[in-house]
Amino acid sequence: MTASPGGKTVKVGKSTRQTVLTGLTPGTKYTFKVQAINVLGTAKGSSTHLDTAAPTAKVTAPHATSTHKKSATFAWIGADDASGIAGYDVRLRSGKAGKGKWHSVLTGSKKTSRGVDLLAGYTTCVSVRATDKVGRVSAWSAPRCISRPAD
Repeated sequence: MTASPGGKTVKVGKSTRQTVLTGLTPGTKYTFKVQAINVLGTAKGSSTHLDTAAPTAKVTAPHATSTHKKSATFAWIGADDASGIAGYDVRLRSGKAGKGKWHSVLTGSKKTSRGVDLLAGYTTCVSVRATDKVGRVSAWSAPRCISRPAD
């Protein structure tokens, strides 16, 4: 078995069904090629990819930092180069200057936006994290906040 990038190689016996390849770097996308070798030579082999990097996520809307409206729509995106995004966890806090306690509002959701009621005199913030299809979880994003002035 050979790992790319890096060219690390592991040779195993004919009855071996699994092995450990050490020295890989977290966050690097690897391709592994497995080839059979016998008295007739080396087979063409097959390749597979390993997802070693966590996804990323960020809140993208709203763009305004203040509004007199009673609600706002928050939106977010995520990225994962290897396995893809499985879902999002979304948390919200609302308070004077956005200093309230975080509360979970979505867990494992495929949604990429949510409407939120805004209280007069309060700042509401949303933060998101993504989970990829192999279970890796991103860090919580920087919060995106919007204030509704006291009426």
